[in-house]
Amino acid sequence: MVPGQPPSPRRRLRLFAACAALAAGACGSNRGERSSGDGRDAIVVGSAVPLTGSSAKMGQDMRQAIEMAVDEINGRGGVLDRRLEVRFEDDACDAEAAVAAAHKLAARGAVAAISGYCSGALLPAEPVYHGARMGAVVPAANAVKLTMQGFDNINLMLPNNQVQARTAADFLTSTLGKRRIAILHDNSAFARELAELTREELRGKAGVVAFDAVTPGERDFSAVLTHLKARRPDAIYWTGYYAEGGLIIRQARGQGIDASIMVGDGSRDAALIATAGLASAEGVFVTSPPSAAELPGAAGWARRYAAAHGEPGPYSAQAYDAAHIVAAAIQAAGSTDRAAVAAAIRAIHHDGVTGAVSFDASGRRQNAAFVVLEIRKGRFALVQGPAAPRADAAPSPPPRAAAEPGPPARSTSRLSNALEQLLNALVIGSFYALVALGYSMVYGIMRMINFAHGDLYALGAFVGYSALALASGSFLGAGALGIGLALLAAMAVTGGVGALMERVAYRPLRRSPKLVLLITAVGMSLLLENAIMLFEPWGPSFRVYPVTLTRAGTSLLGVHVGYAHMAILATALALMWALRRIIGGSTVGLAMRATAFDAETAQLMGIDVDRMISLAFLLGAVMAAAGGVMAGLYYGQINFLMGFIVGIKAFTASVLGGIGNLSGAVVGGMMLGLLEVIGTRGVGGQWKDVFAFAALIAILLIKPTGLLGERVGKRM
Repeated sequence: MVPGQPPSPRRRLRLFAACAALAAGACGSNRGERSSGDGRDAIVVGSAVPLTGSSAKMGQDMRQAIEMAVDEINGRGGVLDRRLEVRFEDDACDAEAAVAAAHKLAARGAVAAISGYCSGALLPAEPVYHGARMGAVVPAANAVKLTMQGFDNINLMLPNNQVQARTAADFLTSTLGKRRIAILHDNSAFARELAELTREELRGKAGVVAFDAVTPGERDFSAVLTHLKARRPDAIYWTGYYAEGGLIIRQARGQGIDASIMVGDGSRDAALIATAGLASAEGVFVTSPPSAAELPGAAGWARRYAAAHGEPGPYSAQAYDAAHIVAAAIQAAGSTDRAAVAAAIRAIHHDGVTGAVSFDASGRRQNAAFVVLEIRKGRFALVQGPAAPRADAAPSPPPRAAAEPGPPARSTSRLSNALEQLLNALVIGSFYALVALGYSMVYGIMRMINFAHGDLYALGAFVGYSALALASGSFLGAGALGIGLALLAAMAVTGGVGALMERVAYRPLRRSPKLVLLITAVGMSLLLENAIMLFEPWGPSFRVYPVTLTRAGTSLLGVHVGYAHMAILATALALMWALRRIIGGSTVGLAMRATAFDAETAQLMGIDVDRMISLAFLLGAVMAAAGGVMAGLYYGQINFLMGFIVGIKAFTASVLGGIGNLSGAVVGGMMLGLLEVIGTRGVGGQWKDVFAFAALIAILLIKPTGLLGERVGKRM
């Protein structure tokens, strides 16, 4: 399973890490032994799970369960009269990171592995485990393709996607009686496979009126949902992960989509409910393997786990059993030889907290099934128990069925749809415009591209998150006053950071070649990202904003216009107008424009050029922070990498409008939002960025200076 994550600059380092680990692996031992500190060798078992990124909570849940099992095993004397030790590596639910993690585990002498939450990350790592002759027990990943590579050392604790697809299709059609079903996925290996298998299972039972994908790590699904709404589905099945799933549920209900919603097992987590909001999440169905809460034999274990770590995660019990299976296999093999342990894992018969565990010849768990849950009052309640998988639940080739189109929308529906999409474009575009203003200000006054500017947007969102959390727990409350003060706090703190960034990182290098400044900006971006990630109250996982904006609104020309939409647009336009007044109608603004026109002459005329440049950074950071807070309030979810892709898009918007031109930044941001919406409507959600950037390239080929580009001296 591969949750969507925003692209990270750190990925460029992962190839080097993988190569280094591969080189080290060539010298690694085939025996998992290391000093235990008491004169005996400890037996090393490896585990690669997501410890950072949007699925870090799942990885942490599994890690705690594995450590709990190992403590129990060591308390009983260990394995082969030796301690068991687990070495954890972060696969970040990313293919490159998972391969690097597998090489590290092999190089460091791990006997076996307990690895795999994301199928798309585990798939390319499987050959590494196989090449190292290392048996792997997989607690959570369950794509059909995982057992189709012919490896005799990969073993799944969960039933595969074929079983899940059949469970979902049968429940939607037979139990709920749905006949018009929309399927959404995120194009990851796991989610797309589940979507395609479900579409195949629905053949002859119901019509698939929409089959669409969204971009992993995306936070705005309004354009996709507006298009889907016009197809009038009576049920929606989301096959991706909880980070995006909660936002899809929230935004669907906000648009007035009242269809039944079901999500796959990648979305089973309390964070789904927190992101969607209690009201929106109520009544959502979930296909899931049974967790500790649905397993009668796991009640005692769940209480012990809860006493130490809180409520178990959906795959904690499977991870706990996986650790015991590896220990039992080592004991059965009578040695730490990897091949012998791998063979013992495949032949295991283990009675664990998840029931009897054994694997068939391809590594699938035998007699495993899915359950159906319903979210009721913020909890997952069982509505359909395990159904034995049919004998034909073996891997099948990818389905070739095409989505069945729904009837064309009426003309009035087309008008409403177009107006809703225009509103979506304005909201998205306002966020891009606020960030693009900072790019244009810095370039206009300093001829520099500040690639750390997008991360100021993320910093503002996190400062607003903390300020809102404090306000919610005080007399200020979470109403308009608390939100307003949080917005001001974020703008003040982030503005100060922007000015400090200029003073410390850029001013000493101002006379250096532009390439030096560009590299410094990239370094500042990485510094800000990692500072947010390492700051304990924020951390590597996404955070749910403590305030949920109302879904209430009014009807305008047949379109539901939310009060939140109006407030965000009004605030964004007010901030843009205020900045324009400062730059164009004040003495300080005149000094900034003079500096942008000719800094040397401005200095001779008595203008403090350094102060004007710092002010440009400060004002740009203030605008970005405001955009970050409003995006957090609107989407309800933030993460430390959220500024990366927004920064790239905002920079593109400023170039489109004419970089250095403040009016152009606003126009460029709004046009980019419109192009994304048109792309979603025309070529699908997963292609919207491709469409938008292709259109931008075409526009710039025609007018290289941008839509409102003009001589540099007039740009501010």
